[in-house]
Amino acid sequence: INLQEELESDEYTLYSSELVIPLGKDTSWKSHFLDLKENNSLLIAGATGSGKSQFLHSSIYTLMKKLTPDEIKFVLIDPKRIEFAAYKNSPYLYTEIITDQEKAIETLSTVKNEINRRFKLLANSNAVDIDSYNELYDKKLPYIFILIDELSDLMLINAQECEKNIIAIMQRGEAVGVYQIIATSRPSVEVITDKISGNALQRIAFSTASQKDSEVIIHDSGAENLLGKGDALLSLPKYSRLVRVQAPHVTDEEIVKNLQTR
Repeated sequence: INLQEELESDEYTLYSSELVIPLGKDTSWKSHFLDLKENNSLLIAGATGSGKSQFLHSSIYTLMKKLTPDEIKFVLIDPKRIEFAAYKNSPYLYTEIITDQEKAIETLSTVKNEINRRFKLLANSNAVDIDSYNELYDKKLPYIFILIDELSDLMLINAQECEKNIIAIMQRGEAVGVYQIIATSRPSVEVITDKISGNALQRIAFSTASQKDSEVIIHDSGAENLLGKGDALLSLPKYSRLVRVQAPHVTDEEIVKNLQTR
């Protein structure tokens, strides 16, 4: 599915939120979208070649297309050291691209502290959320968007601290404009713990290596039978059942071109 076609679709233009990302088309060719303002965290899993990383790129592309560097900042955590290299010098970065696992956990703690700081700002201004705060002041608070390309690498280093920071962002980040997409190719119960699972209401499963992996990510079987290359199952609170989609694709050339115009 071509990402640009999704961004030009009538369905996409109906959304007023700046934080809407395309999820793909289902078997009846209906487009599906996710407004991250409805829930600030998205958990995704899929084996190598499943389309998981491509989905991360399409999400970044969409948000950069919609918002300026003053309006949104990205925290890109890339333990594999290759996935987010294209964004190295982007003005959208909240920090440099993070490839070291220990530094990644420290950065999540820094973002958690920023959430606390923002709540104090809201309290002092009598604002209820980031949008109402930004309406009151010329100096705006940018959205902060965290993308973790491989959660399992961070959990191996310090599972307790990593889990604590992720949960804090899940529970408190939405009101102050902090959002995250957390991805893993190894969705075991040691990686997606009970606490993370209990707070992650929005999930996408790309092709998984086993039925057990499928059950960890979407609490059901099925992802083990997906075809790869963007074939995915959506498990979202707004749907009463799993929805199968073909996720959108964005080329390297489109990513570079979009970065050059920012």
